[in-house]
Amino acid sequence: MSRTMTSAMVASFLFLVACGGGGSAQVELKTGGDATPPPSDTAATAAASDVGEAHLKGDHLEIDHQILFDTDSDHINEAQSQKVLGDLVALLKAHPELVHLRIEGHTDVRGSAEHNQDLSERRAKAVAQYLNSHGLPNVKIDSKGYGQSKPLCSEDSDTCHDKNRRVEFLVVKD
Repeated sequence: MSRTMTSAMVASFLFLVACGGGGSAQVELKTGGDATPPPSDTAATAAASDVGEAHLKGDHLEIDHQILFDTDSDHINEAQSQKVLGDLVALLKAHPELVHLRIEGHTDVRGSAEHNQDLSERRAKAVAQYLNSHGLPNVKIDSKGYGQSKPLCSEDSDTCHDKNRRVEFLVVKD
């Protein structure tokens, strides 16, 4: 702590004591360029757009980890997806202006196109039901499955198949 800062703090203390401790006094300390400025409203708003593994990015929500389902099923593996699902719920609760969300399900290319379409629809609906069951009465949640029609990559590899099996979250502007 600098000598100037210490002197100013002592002077403020003595002033308050001399006043009998009553009333109020405002003291401004200038410490030079090494002081950390207070957080701006913009920084606070940006922080509210991130809740753990869930992030508000303009017209969509992003998650750090995929929501996992049992193999060839629409049953959410809640033990492995609990953190990301909880963060999604918390993010939606923190943003009451988000009143309409579309959940989009996607699959990889393994299996028939009809089977994958049905599976993607059921998985998107399962996530919508999960979110609805966790206290989001003011959020309209739609679900849509795209099957294998919108792949992120086309290589025939486990990594690519993992990327294509996903659930996405789109903020709908009404």
